[in-house]
Amino acid sequence: MGPRQDHLHWELDAGPSDTLQVTVDDTAHVFLMDDGNYQKYCQGAEHLSYGGRVDGGAQLLKPNRRGRWHVVVDMGRSGGRISAHVLNKATGQPVGAPQGRLLSGAASK
Repeated sequence: MGPRQDHLHWELDAGPSDTLQVTVDDTAHVFLMDDGNYQKYCQGAEHLSYGGRVDGGAQLLKPNRRGRWHVVVDMGRSGGRISAHVLNKATGQPVGAPQGRLLSGAASK
């Protein structure tokens, strides 16, 4: 497997007391992963993550332990235009700035 397709990315420190609300404006894959698994994801290697496909709207994600976490939004193999933002519901604060752009899909083999 080659490097991972283009994606939106937020990085934060969080733990079990945090609930992250990721809102997307179209169908996308929304994931939460730790540092090691994010590196594997970027390399296209097998990795573990929380989340999955969201058909527009919000997905709630909860870290299972305190640490450095990565929120990822990608459009899968087809790519496309996506806008997303992340809110920490525990604090009421946004996580970074909203993001939106055209994402390329996975390269054809």
